Amino acid sequence: MAREQVRQLLAELAASHEDIMEKLAALQDADLEKRTAWGGREMTIRFIIGQVGNHDREHGIQVAKSLQWLGRQFTEAEMAVAKLMQARGELLGMLAAIDDEDLDRGPKEGEWTIRQTLQHILDVQKRYCSMIEKGLG
Repeated sequence: MAREQVRQLLAELAASHEDIMEKLAALQDADLEKRTAWGGREMTIRFIIGQVGNHDREHGIQVAKSLQWLGRQFTEAEMAVAKLMQARGELLGMLAAIDDEDLDRGPKEGEWTIRQTLQHILDVQKRYCSMIEKGLG
């Protein structure tokens, strides 16, 4: 099954998302009240941020409807991958606005820092990847 065009579109969507998240991560609370043009009107940055999420949800529903119309049924493996991508999105969202200094601060003495937690995730995922490869032969 050919997936090159899908991969290209996913890469473009990821790059676009990374670009907007980089801009949003730099915002300060006071920036949320700054105004910008939207559809011929002046709106706050806060409003635009809300629209970014609304836009993704709206068109996510549209894609789901198209897939349903096409009779596309998702396999268990595809649904598991989708849930993993959602979980990763939540994790990345929490990390979007932190500074480098935050990486090495722990919530309490003896608990992992953010850097240690992320390194643990990376280490374990490498092992998971290896386990999957071995299991698939």
